[in-house]
Amino acid sequence: MKAYLNTRHWSLVHRVQSTLNRFLSSADGKIKLIHCPDEEVIGGIDPIKIIQSSEHIWNLMKNLNNYFPVTHDTYLKLYQLSQPDLSRHYQTILFDEAQDANPVTHAIVLNQHTNVVLVGDKHQQIYRFRGADNALNAPQLADADRLWLTNSFRFGPHVAGIANALLALDGETHQVIGLGEEDEVLSPQQFDVPHKAVLSRTVAGVIDTALGAAKEKRSVYWVGGIEAYRTEELEDLYWFSVDMPQKVQQPRLMRDYKDYDEYCRIARATQDVEMMQSINLLERYFPLPQNLEIMRKFAITNESKANITVSTAHRAKGLEWEFVELNNDFPDLFDPKQTELTRRDEVNLLYVAATRARKKLMINNIIQSVLANENNSTDQSVYNVLPKLPEGLCEDV
Repeated sequence: MKAYLNTRHWSLVHRVQSTLNRFLSSADGKIKLIHCPDEEVIGGIDPIKIIQSSEHIWNLMKNLNNYFPVTHDTYLKLYQLSQPDLSRHYQTILFDEAQDANPVTHAIVLNQHTNVVLVGDKHQQIYRFRGADNALNAPQLADADRLWLTNSFRFGPHVAGIANALLALDGETHQVIGLGEEDEVLSPQQFDVPHKAVLSRTVAGVIDTALGAAKEKRSVYWVGGIEAYRTEELEDLYWFSVDMPQKVQQPRLMRDYKDYDEYCRIARATQDVEMMQSINLLERYFPLPQNLEIMRKFAITNESKANITVSTAHRAKGLEWEFVELNNDFPDLFDPKQTELTRRDEVNLLYVAATRARKKLMINNIIQSVLANENNSTDQSVYNVLPKLPEGLCEDV
């Protein structure tokens, strides 16, 4: 892209990439000012320059006679702009996962002259950071019939109680009903099973779990494959921290940060969970490259033979396990510095993670604080969403 824009200005290239990504996921027909990054992110670059450069790249992307590379989002956008008429082939469209589709997909579906059935759960919207928008709230659906499917046969009443405690934080009044096998909600001290899935908020949290398992010589199955977790980026951070830049594989670190001290300062200033976790891993598993090599040797591709399954909560969506442990790297839901949208997204993600369990769920400190908060609540309608849980789970943490 840098060559096609004929610029040495990396900041402009990054802003153009961001603008194009926003445009491609939008329902708009052309690139607009609203697709530009926020003013503080632009860094003094003229927004008009960003739009003009983005339009130039977009013209190259949609030109069939040009070899400029494109993403999957490109041909989805071109399909939307072609205004396809699906009514010639279909009478009804079933639109699943409608809570997490992006506006370009909404536009394709909701502009059809057919019956449309949307299926989704607003409390499972976990991809807002990718530009996803809840199609269930589309203005065209204001008068649509709505039905609630609240019964789950995956888990029983105890996991359902945890789900309802989280949903209550967002004011949900429709309660989940667990109709599956008898289940349990356990504290960490009570959790001893032959195989479990450990779900983390961050990639660093997943790697932390796998490193710990490898030290105990336990085999690990990685949901999506170990390659998807980019362990080499953590290794790059190690070489960056010991001032050996010649061993860093990706130049991004050295481009974005003057040195490791600056990386640490920014991590502390922003309280970025992923960055703070990575710093912690470097300290706890020194020397990291050797420990990562051992960890990779204990990675297996057959889950049925693994001692532990590891995954981020995002990758775990749609999956289920008999025994699930929630890692402690989820952010505090009661942090006053969180925006309302961020808090809602984090509640949704924790709700998705907790409801992956079929028989036993080991809750983390965050859910214990939710239970303690509800236990002390004067609003008994909130506390009543919980079944009788094991003693000690609702204590203050």
